[in-house]
Amino acid sequence: MKLPRARPDLLLLLLATLNVLAFMGIFLLAPLNGEDYGLTRPFGDAPIADRLPWIAERIHTQFTTWNARLGEQLAIFWLSMPLPLFLLAAAATFLALNALVATLVSGRQDAWRKGALALCLIFPFWPGMEVFFWRTVVAGYLMPLIPTLLCLYCYAGPETLQRATGVRWRLALLMVIALLAGVSFENTPLAVLAFMLAAAWRHRHAVSLRLAALPIASMAAGWALLLSAPSTALRRQYYHQLFGIHGYTPAYIGKRLFSVEHTFFSSSSLLFFSALIAYWWLRRCGLASARLHWLLLPALIAVGTVVMAPYTEPRAFLLAWAIMLAVLVEAIYRLWQVKPQWRSGMAVLLAVALTVPAYAATLYSDFAGRIRARDAAIWHQIGQAACNIGLPSQQIVARYPYKFLNNRDDWFQANPGYVQQFFGCRVLMQPK
Repeated sequence: MKLPRARPDLLLLLLATLNVLAFMGIFLLAPLNGEDYGLTRPFGDAPIADRLPWIAERIHTQFTTWNARLGEQLAIFWLSMPLPLFLLAAAATFLALNALVATLVSGRQDAWRKGALALCLIFPFWPGMEVFFWRTVVAGYLMPLIPTLLCLYCYAGPETLQRATGVRWRLALLMVIALLAGVSFENTPLAVLAFMLAAAWRHRHAVSLRLAALPIASMAAGWALLLSAPSTALRRQYYHQLFGIHGYTPAYIGKRLFSVEHTFFSSSSLLFFSALIAYWWLRRCGLASARLHWLLLPALIAVGTVVMAPYTEPRAFLLAWAIMLAVLVEAIYRLWQVKPQWRSGMAVLLAVALTVPAYAATLYSDFAGRIRARDAAIWHQIGQAACNIGLPSQQIVARYPYKFLNNRDDWFQANPGYVQQFFGCRVLMQPK
């Protein structure tokens, strides 16, 4: 089927809109999952002002005793907000992610088309949708990723760096953004700082090195604050005891290297090899800019630094995922531009890709049905004797592909204290 030349662009915008609506629909469909129960409590129809004292107290407890990362505090806040507000914040974050991915490699030129392509490609190629639909991870990882990507974007080219640092209020804003990025993750600031330092030096003839150094110092200060927080030390000690870590010996480093490699390729192979092919094609066509090559640096460092973590979760590669997707989007955009006769066929393929979020919706619907049925059974017993002596309930052990859904009900089973605080009922979990 060959469409009139203007039609592929219209279809592209329509498909991008449908992907945004799919995101919002699945987000509303997704139930509370795992750690969600430990970071909030039921507020019913309570006004926002009445929720704030509990949120402040819970953030203080979490910051001082377990996790000082910005995302942990955002998770407590947004999980305790009315769901429509959280939905709007999550959708804005999702759009910001796609906008930054679309413009990271080649800037804002034709940004609407690149952004639409990013929205059409993100579901089929993104390795783990937990960062879109698991509420703790949306606030804890996806939202803090935005300041990190903004720092990369501002330092990616001399024009953007000059624009970001050449006006006082923009420089001050970038310093705040960099500080937030520094307190967001333990592993990614090193990668971003290396990129920002290299970029400031590369662009030294176009921008003031002194001004460019200020956001770098701000991010470094935030990172130092996070790493030196007492709760970070407590959490590190807990995991070292849990996993029996007694030092960074060559044998331990080798074991961690294998774990990181295995987790990366088992979760991210499709995106990695697609980005690799896209990079090869861009180079072959002479379209791989120095900006693109330098963006590979933080991706590699972000993956490598996961070796220093006590365990490996796929979402630790979040920054690398965003950069790899940016490379893929750039290649598809260039192909869209240089092969206009292919646009109709590409648009049809992107339409077929809508089956990916459609399938995700069926999985979340199944998971939500199981979770909400169990929660309803618990709520039904509130105030009854069974809640005092212990209400038997079963762990939900349904398995789903990690790409689509991360079932964290093992956390629900392993943390009866938090579950009891959430429901006001003693729940005795029994595995199926």
